Amino acid sequence: MTVVGILGSMYGIEGYNCDLELYANLITEFKPDVICGEVHPDTWNTYLSDKSKRGFWGEAEGIYYDWVFPYCEQNNVVFSPVDWFELDVWNDFDPFVKFEGTHKEKLQSQLLQWFERQKGVWNV
Repeated sequence: MTVVGILGSMYGIEGYNCDLELYANLITEFKPDVICGEVHPDTWNTYLSDKSKRGFWGEAEGIYYDWVFPYCEQNNVVFSPVDWFELDVWNDFDPFVKFEGTHKEKLQSQLLQWFERQKGVWNV
């Protein structure tokens, strides 16, 4: 049987009762044979060709470069990049691009407030 670990987005995990050490301990205890991570295939290929480069667009979190990729290499764990996005959408992403001035600022503020409420769920 193959044990597969799936890692989603881990942006800003600190402050949610999570940190690199927690994830490292969980993954080490889980002992996966394969890790599927939210990393674009081009980013993964760039890393494989030159481990000093951190992706084309900076989309993969540092935990992948700092711990997941080396863990996979040191423990013969297969890493499979499973993120996908269209570059034109990625480069032009701004949910409030059609708004200006104070209206845009108000929408951005509301988004930040919702994000803070979501984070609060993890801190119970």
